[in-house]
Amino acid sequence: MVLEPIEDLIIKPEEIYNEVTDLVWHHDINYIDALLLYCDKYSYDVESVCKIIPASLRCEIEQDAKALKLLRKDINSQTKLPI
Repeated sequence: MVLEPIEDLIIKPEEIYNEVTDLVWHHDINYIDALLLYCDKYSYDVESVCKIIPASLRCEIEQDAKALKLLRKDINSQTKLPI
């Protein structure tokens, strides 16, 4: 499967947020899994999509990552999301 670069497409961050949020509610999954499912559904590269997601979705993903203990602590003992 060839992943399509997101830069070649016209996608609004709000559209990504709305669809990912719908996946969360309809499939009872977390935002991380919903974003991966969204990227898989449209054959988008995850790293490319992460560059354009809105701050509100980034915040939801960060909360999921904290709950799943996926974040590392930096020198100042603050958690950092790698996206």
